[in-house]
Amino acid sequence: MKAVRSIAPLAVLATLALLAGCSDGSSARADDEEDRSSERADDDEDRADRGSQDRSSEADDAGKTAGQGGSESAGAGDVLAPCPTNAITLRGGRSTMTCDCSAQASQAGSVWGSGPYTDDSNICRAAVHAGVATPQAGGEVRLSILPGQSAYQGSTMNGISTSNYGAWAGSFDFEPIDE
Repeated sequence: MKAVRSIAPLAVLATLALLAGCSDGSSARADDEEDRSSERADDDEDRADRGSQDRSSEADDAGKTAGQGGSESAGAGDVLAPCPTNAITLRGGRSTMTCDCSAQASQAGSVWGSGPYTDDSNICRAAVHAGVATPQAGGEVRLSILPGQSAYQGSTMNGISTSNYGAWAGSFDFEPIDE
C-alpha cells in the first residue's frame, strides 16, 4: 500500500505536465495559422467589420436627408446630406443618390474597383479616385447604385490606389451632376 501512495503524486505531476504541454502546442498552432493568413483573408475580415458598421445611423440619416428618390440634386439654399461611409445600406433601394463628400471623409478608407466600385468601398475616397471630388475640398457627388459584379479591377488615379476584388453582391459608380 505504501508503494501506491508514492506513485500517486508522480501521476498527478505527469498529468499536469501533459496538460501544460497541450496548452502550449495549441497556442503555437494558432500562431502558425495566424502567420499563414493571406491578405485576402484580412480584407474579408475588414469587410465583415465594416459590414457591422454599415447599418449606422449616419447612412440612414444621409438617405433621409438626401431624399428618398435620390435622383434629385439639392436646390439653391438646400443643405446636402453628407455621404454615408459606403453604399451597402443603399443596395436594392434607390437607383441614384446625391450627397456631399467632405475633404476629411476622403482622406482614408479602403476602395475596391475602378468604377464600378464594391458597395462597401469608402464613397468619398472612391469619388477622389474617380475625379468627381478632391482631397482638399471634397465635393458634391451623385452615386449610381448598381448590381454586383463578377470582378473588380483596382487602379491608381488622382493619387488614390484601389484594390482588385472578386465577385461582390453590390456596386456603385458616379454620374455627372446636371447643373
